[in-house]
Amino acid sequence: MKNVQIILNAILSKDIFEYILVDRKLHVISASQGVRKYVNAMPKEGDDVLEYLPELVGNEEEIKQIFIKKYCLYTLESVYKNNDYVNISVEYCDQNTAIILLHNITAITRAQQNLLQYSNESTLLYNTLQK
Repeated sequence: MKNVQIILNAILSKDIFEYILVDRKLHVISASQGVRKYVNAMPKEGDDVLEYLPELVGNEEEIKQIFIKKYCLYTLESVYKNNDYVNISVEYCDQNTAIILLHNITAITRAQQNLLQYSNESTLLYNTLQK
């Protein structure tokens, strides 16, 4: 499992992706160091992942389906965590392990918000000029 963690850290670096590996009972196996930024603490091995990601509460059965249906995926989009927007996805890793990816989409989301604001202002200005 240590090799998997080294590979994950290398591939998912650059403050774009962070991960938490969980077992079938949704207990933490390991996590990347950057997860702390989103969950305010470093998850410890054996902890219930729902303590760190309460957004998943109520969806445990859907998440556990990932272990039964290999290519099943569970995703929450644009979750606001500690001044950042993240997509949270739970994916099959192996028979006893799933990976929870936290994808930082803050820059994209803020750009979309600004674009929407400018669009709304333009529409308002256009309507005012038409009157």
